Amino acid sequence: MNDSYLRRKASEEAKSIYEDYFTASKTLDTFNSIPGIEVYNIPKYHHSTCCRCLNAFPHSESNYFPEEGFVCDNCLNNQTLS
Repeated sequence: MNDSYLRRKASEEAKSIYEDYFTASKTLDTFNSIPGIEVYNIPKYHHSTCCRCLNAFPHSESNYFPEEGFVCDNCLNNQTLS
């Protein structure tokens, strides 16, 4: 498998996780607004694959870019240094 294929698949996975996370968050907000129904919160951070180095890291909203996908702190720092 070539590197561009793996990067594209990692980016697609990150976008899918990101979209599912916010869809579920909106659903939870709806349920939690109804008295008498308690729904557990989704964890704020979950693991995602960095679209540059392809390693798993805790996912954070601030490191997600719509055109690229999830980027880990290490890759972000390396980009700013070069």
